[in-house]
Amino acid sequence: MNAKKVWWHGTCEKHARIILQSGFKKGTYFAAHLEDAISFGGDHVFTVWLDWPRRYWQIRSGSHFPASIIRNLDVYMVRPFDMESVASRVAGKDEVAVRLRNLATKKVPT
Repeated sequence: MNAKKVWWHGTCEKHARIILQSGFKKGTYFAAHLEDAISFGGDHVFTVWLDWPRRYWQIRSGSHFPASIIRNLDVYMVRPFDMESVASRVAGKDEVAVRLRNLATKKVPT
């Protein structure tokens, strides 16, 4: 068994509300890097804990994942990169992801 690791899933506001209620559908993609979740998914980003090795830059769920795996739901915006920024840099672009607000936080799973 692997130790749980942080993964991210980006989506839009509409789908974020559904995921908070129902969890993640079979076939949902999760990214190993925040920047990829924002770039490929959307500005509403879930932080989740999964038993999945970090050999991949993204993973696809083979079954339904319950909402209980959600650690955080945050809203990000992407803006031009400047040298004074401390936010994560979006891969391959001169932009950064800036966290605007937290919409949900849950206790870290044990």
